[in-house]
Amino acid sequence: MKSKTKKIITFAFVLIAVAIFGNILLYIFNKSPFNLTVINYTKSVSAANISDIRVMSNTGDVNIIPYDGTKVLVHMKGTSEHRWADDYQLMVEENGNQVTIEAKQLEKKHIFAIYSGGYELQVQLPQKVFERLQVQTKTANINVEGIQVKQSFLEASNGNITAGELQGIINGVTGAGDINVQLQTIDNDIEANTKYGNITIITQVAPEAIQTNLRSGLGKESILLPNVKDGSIGTGGPNVKLTSEVGDLALLMANN
Repeated sequence: MKSKTKKIITFAFVLIAVAIFGNILLYIFNKSPFNLTVINYTKSVSAANISDIRVMSNTGDVNIIPYDGTKVLVHMKGTSEHRWADDYQLMVEENGNQVTIEAKQLEKKHIFAIYSGGYELQVQLPQKVFERLQVQTKTANINVEGIQVKQSFLEASNGNITAGELQGIINGVTGAGDINVQLQTIDNDIEANTKYGNITIITQVAPEAIQTNLRSGLGKESILLPNVKDGSIGTGGPNVKLTSEVGDLALLMANN
């Protein structure tokens, strides 16, 4: 019995040694799951003739911010197992007055993958007034801060949308996620829609005139603004339409 137990233990140690040696070889040849590599792509185009910006990302969060410069700067950063590094792609294409930016991680199954990897996409825009900004993601969040644009279309199939000090007309849509917009003043129309999530619009300055339409299938609807009556302030002004199937809707002052 002792001899049989000893053989089993010896065999187990041999298997462990083979596994360790195999992983060492895989690591040496950059085939091991423990071989990680940095994803770091940077591209740029002149913004002189650009008025229309389109940004797409399937799995990586998108951050769009202003900077003091004359180019549209695009950065894709993340980490991945070395053997899957080629799955990450960044494309920046200029066509007339439009620039199209697409970052993606190829959607395919990885056998024996330990680290799934991931990336973030950052787009830096010069401080000039753009005509239109379109951002689309599949399973990722969208964050836009301080961009001067006449009209924005922000769409996340599954993710949160955050906008701060964004000028112009704002359209936000997400299938599952929250939408949060913080503005100095509400000067333009806002339309936001989510199936499953909350929508919050915050303003620093109370509007003198505004028309609202808040509709939630299952959730609270709150308008906490001075002088509001029946969902409106005064006559005319921008229209704010918020819709959620399941979630709370709120239009309020920053100090609430």
